[in-house]
Amino acid sequence: MSAYSLPVLMYHYVSRFPGAIAVSPEHFEDQCRGMAEHGWRGIGLDEAEAFLLKGAPLPPRSLLITFDDGYLDNYVYAWPILRKYGHKGVVFAVTERMEAEKKCRPTLAEVWEGLPPSSLPPVDAPMHDTPFGYQVRRDMFFSWEEARHMESSGVMAVAAHSARHLAVFAGPEWGPVNRHDRHQKPASALEAAGQRFHVPGTRANTFNAVDFPEVWGLPRFKERPFLYSRAFIPSPDLVAAVQRLVPQEPAEARTFFQSAGNVAALETLVAGFSPDRLGTLESEAARRRRVHGEIGSHGPRRRTRRLRGNAPPGTGASCAFAMLAVGKRVRGCAGRGAESRIFRILHHPHGSQPACRARGRAPLQSTRRGVELAQAQAGNLFEAVAGPPVRGVPDLISNL
Repeated sequence: MSAYSLPVLMYHYVSRFPGAIAVSPEHFEDQCRGMAEHGWRGIGLDEAEAFLLKGAPLPPRSLLITFDDGYLDNYVYAWPILRKYGHKGVVFAVTERMEAEKKCRPTLAEVWEGLPPSSLPPVDAPMHDTPFGYQVRRDMFFSWEEARHMESSGVMAVAAHSARHLAVFAGPEWGPVNRHDRHQKPASALEAAGQRFHVPGTRANTFNAVDFPEVWGLPRFKERPFLYSRAFIPSPDLVAAVQRLVPQEPAEARTFFQSAGNVAALETLVAGFSPDRLGTLESEAARRRRVHGEIGSHGPRRRTRRLRGNAPPGTGASCAFAMLAVGKRVRGCAGRGAESRIFRILHHPHGSQPACRARGRAPLQSTRRGVELAQAQAGNLFEAVAGPPVRGVPDLISNL
């Protein structure tokens, strides 16, 4: 009996540092052990592609285990655990974050063989102090050489997520208009100012920084994922006016925002700009160039380092798979025959994972056509070429 659908498990961090998208290596091992004991097997990327694109049969209780972004803890912890329990997986890596380390670093497998745990890279301690009195998150990422090492094992495939994984300003609306600001009660005047303006402070997320130079005091415009919509570009006049008022050195900027009078003066300055003078939306042609540059750049500065054979990481079938949907058993969307095996997945940005919607698609004729039709990469929302931008994505209900 062949599998009827392909459930997908999506991970990000496998780390002891707590977070909404993190699972400890101990819990991850419990999950992998439990799946194996109950007959579930994480399949390889090539097996998933054959099932989704060609209708090749899969054993019952097959699933795909995926990891977003390319964190080093995926190499240090997840890869050895998958191998221990007979599972396979795939990492969708943010290619410009992949490190240039030439020597492969130790993993949990070496610890099991007697290496002191202290010899492992410090992937469980991502927060770092700054000279300005706050912390920033600096995650570690696996290297090109470590990616090759994982791929050569046959356990973990590496495919493209995107080049930089950024956000963009999406409109002239500003203030506490973004999700992380609307639902957070400020604990201080500095934090309250930070919901309305760009203020130096703790950054707990590595990704979704805005693709615009950091300007302290710039209004907190509405933000959306990089591949989601046209970018709103703040006007040079606004940027110059803000820079004249607000010091741009971080320590001085933090002092500026601790004064209610200074914040009021900044609010008055921004209020003097009509919405059409705050900035402009990029053209549709510019949006397409930006998006195609992001998904076409599979290495630092479009570097085409090889993982195996003569295809750079994230190109060909693997890249198409990263952008294609993965067939899932969805309530109200039961599969029927070959035509139900391909879905178009629309991912929310990080924060509500996995949140997406699956819609049936006919089998795709080629990898290239698949990219053109789907253009939905893991972790971000991307408009299909054949249709208008999608506004709003309901949650996925997947059943194992």
